[in-house]
Amino acid sequence: MPTLTEKIDSREWVTGDNLSVTLHYLLDGTDNDVTARDLLLASTPSAYEGVIRDECTLEPIVVDTVAATGKWDCRVRYIAPENSVPRALRRRASVIPPSASNPSAVGSGTVEICKSSAHTDRLSPSIISTAQLKSL
Repeated sequence: MPTLTEKIDSREWVTGDNLSVTLHYLLDGTDNDVTARDLLLASTPSAYEGVIRDECTLEPIVVDTVAATGKWDCRVRYIAPENSVPRALRRRASVIPPSASNPSAVGSGTVEICKSSAHTDRLSPSIISTAQLKSL
């Protein structure tokens, strides 16, 4: 049966405007990456000390498919809720159904986005209004 153990040097904190916490784990007992991922997600909290789970990373250390065992280096990163972009909005940037209120949408239901290398501004999710998101 797979086990998940937090590493002794686990808890990395970044304070300030980009608050984050990264917890490090060792997962032992499976050669299956999907099983490893599911165990990591089920065994770690979705929120920790006021920050929310943002991403999980699994890297194989040893995978033996013959013996059906393995070890995985795992990291779970937590970020401040105000720094999170909801999954629905992440997908929305690539596929937007055409509508009368969205003239930039092309007939296939996608939006072609062009960005020059000279223009690299990033908008914070906290300053984008719902109306602005709908116009993307």
